[in-house]
Amino acid sequence: MKGRVKKTIMIMGVLIFFFTYAFAQQIEFNDPQIISIVETISKIDRDYGEIALNRTQNNEVKEFAQTIIQDYTNHFKQILALKKELILSTQTNEITRSLLKDKSESIKLLESREQKYFDITYVDNEVAFHRAAVSILKNVLIPQARNDKLKDFLAKISPLWEQDLKTAKKIQEEINK
Repeated sequence: MKGRVKKTIMIMGVLIFFFTYAFAQQIEFNDPQIISIVETISKIDRDYGEIALNRTQNNEVKEFAQTIIQDYTNHFKQILALKKELILSTQTNEITRSLLKDKSESIKLLESREQKYFDITYVDNEVAFHRAAVSILKNVLIPQARNDKLKDFLAKISPLWEQDLKTAKKIQEEINK
């Protein structure tokens, strides 16, 4: 069963990553759309962290979830301040809709997992999610941002997202031992 759960999550994560990234590569985004994508990613990962914090019994996963909640709550607040400063609103787009659809499916999966499989499922989901988020941020959103303050903000959060991916991969390796 453990192998099947891992395989399901990995397939789901790989599909999400490739479809989202391939789709994003073909679209030109404006700044309100970029803000919407980053805002959506921040909300989604914060929500995943909340679920993990309530379900995990693993201290390392709990600490990671707390960090995710704190970091992405902070990113969200910074996005709101930047939107206000730049007098920009968010503009929903295909990527935000896709992310929200994937979130709904991932939350169902996370909430349906037996306790003994929850940590594996959560961490595998975080690795796939961060892999896609970092790739889209670095390869699509930063290059397409037009406003210098938005571009600077995206460049500032990029290493933080990369660190979250590294941490999730490290936890994934330890859980899978």
